[in-house]
Amino acid sequence: MHGYVHRNDVEEFDYDINHLIHAASVLMTFAFGLPLVLWMTTTCCMNMAALQLAEWLCLYGYSLVPYMPAVMLSVIPFSLVAWITLGIATGASCLLVIRNVAPVLLSYDTSSIGGQAKGPPIILLMLGCHVVFLLVLKLTFYHFTPASITPTLAPSLSPVEAPVEAPV
Repeated sequence: MHGYVHRNDVEEFDYDINHLIHAASVLMTFAFGLPLVLWMTTTCCMNMAALQLAEWLCLYGYSLVPYMPAVMLSVIPFSLVAWITLGIATGASCLLVIRNVAPVLLSYDTSSIGGQAKGPPIILLMLGCHVVFLLVLKLTFYHFTPASITPTLAPSLSPVEAPVEAPV
């Protein structure tokens, strides 16, 4: 979208279906795959019935809301703006999920199961997944090439010699 908005010679919309499929897979993995893995980890592996699958899915669905204005502002062709807006969105998203999940995970007593609390590693895993999501968004979808560095096909200033014909 960034390339389309900042071009002057666009006659028709040109899209890359592979890029679109990659974006959809990244979004669906974060919105559905990660909550499913976290639910399976807490419920099946750690015997913590702290949250239901629907609660995990709703939390991660709502956590994507801060990315909407950040994505719109990331179209601005400055890399620093994209880093700041995506960073703020990631912080808000992570804060929403951790504020709602941490009290439940930390209050669930699992010390009798394995001898130590199981909530903090799950919370750190969620934080790490948000950071990875930020890096994937920024480095895959919002990378900018400054106009002064892009190669151009400028005409050469060197004189062109006419071909010399051989005498017959």
